Amino acid sequence: MLLKDFSPTLSRVAVLLNPGNAANPAVLKHVEASARQLGVAVVAVSAATPQAIGNAFAEAAQQGAGAVIVAADAFFSGQGPQIAAAALQHRLATISIYQDHVLAGCLLNYGQNVAEFHQRAARYVDRS
Repeated sequence: MLLKDFSPTLSRVAVLLNPGNAANPAVLKHVEASARQLGVAVVAVSAATPQAIGNAFAEAAQQGAGAVIVAADAFFSGQGPQIAAAALQHRLATISIYQDHVLAGCLLNYGQNVAEFHQRAARYVDRS
C-alpha cells in the first residue's frame, strides 16, 4: 500500500466509491484485505455527483481517515479538480489510478497513463 509508505502512522483510510458501480463490493473487499495486513482500518464513502465528492471527503475526515483511495470509476476519471480540491480542503492524502488527478493536485497515482493507453489502442486498431 503506497499510502502506508508515505504515511507510516496511517491507521485509517477511506475508499471513495461510486454507488452506481457494480464492481465496488469487490474493490472494497480487496482494499480491506490489503489494509488488514497492514493494520489499517477502512471506511467506505461514496459519491455519484460532483457535489457529493466534497461531502464524501468531509465524511472521511469525520470518521478519522488519514487518506483516501479513489476507486477506479468512469465518473471519477473526469473529477480530478473536484477530488483534489476536496482532498486539500480536508487535508487528506489521496491516491488514484488517474494521472490527471495528480496533475490536479492529488498526492499519488498508480497504474497507467490512461490517455496514452487510449492513443496506443487507437494505433493498434488502426493497423488492423
